Amino acid sequence: GEDEAGGVADRVQDTAERYAALVEQSDALAQLLQASRAGLRHLVLTYQHLQAWMESMEQRLAKYRVLAVHTDKLLQQMEDLADLTEEVANHQGDVDSTVDSGLELMKHISSDEAIQLKDKLDSLQRRYNDLTSRGSDLLKHAQEALPLVQQFHNSHNRLVDWMLGAETQLQCAEPREDDIQRLEQDIQEFRPVLENINLIGPQLCQISPGEGASTIEGLVTRDNRRFDAIAEQIQRKAERIHLSKQRSLEVITDIDELLDWFREVEAQLREAEPPSAEPDVIRVQLKEHKALNDDIGGQKSRVRDVISTAKKVLRESAQHEDTGTIREKMEDLRENMETVSALSRDRLEVLEQALALAEHFCESHADLSTWLDEMERHVSMLAMPALRPDLIAQQQDKNELLVQSITEHKPLVDKLTKTGEALIRLTNEEDGAKVQEVLDSDNARYAALRSELRQRQQALEKALQESSQFSDKLEGMLRALANTADQVSGSEPVSAHPPRIRDQMEENNAMVEDLDKREEAFQAVRRAANDVINKAPNAADPAVKD
Repeated sequence: GEDEAGGVADRVQDTAERYAALVEQSDALAQLLQASRAGLRHLVLTYQHLQAWMESMEQRLAKYRVLAVHTDKLLQQMEDLADLTEEVANHQGDVDSTVDSGLELMKHISSDEAIQLKDKLDSLQRRYNDLTSRGSDLLKHAQEALPLVQQFHNSHNRLVDWMLGAETQLQCAEPREDDIQRLEQDIQEFRPVLENINLIGPQLCQISPGEGASTIEGLVTRDNRRFDAIAEQIQRKAERIHLSKQRSLEVITDIDELLDWFREVEAQLREAEPPSAEPDVIRVQLKEHKALNDDIGGQKSRVRDVISTAKKVLRESAQHEDTGTIREKMEDLRENMETVSALSRDRLEVLEQALALAEHFCESHADLSTWLDEMERHVSMLAMPALRPDLIAQQQDKNELLVQSITEHKPLVDKLTKTGEALIRLTNEEDGAKVQEVLDSDNARYAALRSELRQRQQALEKALQESSQFSDKLEGMLRALANTADQVSGSEPVSAHPPRIRDQMEENNAMVEDLDKREEAFQAVRRAANDVINKAPNAADPAVKD
């Protein structure tokens, strides 16, 4: 009945409620499934997108595992890595969202599926974290490499610039000493630069293996090879300059020694005593000077050798401060040598000339002195004028012989005078005075003899005039005039030497004086002749004509 109907109704109601609840649960489950489906789809798509992006990012980051070895390229890499790192950071939200969605989904799936999903989410997170750390590490490495790269290339460029300039200077035919010294200092300055390149180069090769390392190794090798070659050239040229300076110093030392020697000899020649008037002394002087002249000849030969060596040094050596000194000293040496040679030649000529003059002077003086002694002895032995005309005539003949001897020896006196005067000009004052004293003595003795014979001749003529008849007087007068005429006609031409001219003037004045003294006798003879002619009975008488 009613109880059963009520029970049925309750069951139906319970069933309907359970069904309604089931439907409600089913709808809720359907909605959940729908939401799960949508979330799973979004999760799958997001996961796939992230996986694709990560794979692309890994490939992009892999390009930067090898850093560039050039500053501009490395800076570009750093800029690119900064962009990639920023891009990775920007995907942090997508990764977190995907992981959160997965964790939510895990609540609604089976344990096995949740475990599988958890593995994938962890893998995704690890991969993202790895991208983050890789990007940061690459950027960090690039930032750390940048100072090394900059330092390497700065050192390399600085070294290359110097090496270009050094090679240009070394290509000059003869670099100057200052240039080589400056390059030697540069070697010391740039060797640390090269050592820095050698230190940084291997580090860059480790940072950038492969092509970058090859590039760095090539730069390092070339820099070392060029630097070593330049250093070797500088060393060779420095050694050459040092050797050249050493040879120059040796040449300068030789030139200075020769200059000192020639200057000393020049002073010796300029201060040398003039030639003596004594032949023996002159021979000693000549012997000493010939020995000195031989030394000068030997030193001249050495000068030629030294100058030849100096020219060779100048041709082969680089320009340095010693080259100008060598040229100046060479010129001084030539001038001194020529001066000394000229002084030596002049003194040799003077000594040889003085020796010849002295020998001739002594010989002439000896001959003349012997003749003067003999003449003075003869004159001293002459008797007083005789009283008889025939004896007076004999005395006149003997006197004429002596006068003739005086005349014949006049050239010897003149030659002695010329030789003495020439010798005086060459000798010193003391010896010149001695020579002049000899000249004065010989000339005085000669003049005294000549004067005494003239006076005797006049005395004989006067005695003859006083003691002879007219014819004898006339004959004596004619003989005297004939002698005077012979003396006039035999006189030598006017000399060009003042002392000789004075002697000629004295001789001429003496003859004029003789003629003046004979004037009175001549007039007396004329008067006597006129008386004889006037008294002659026949003007045509041969005696009158005579």
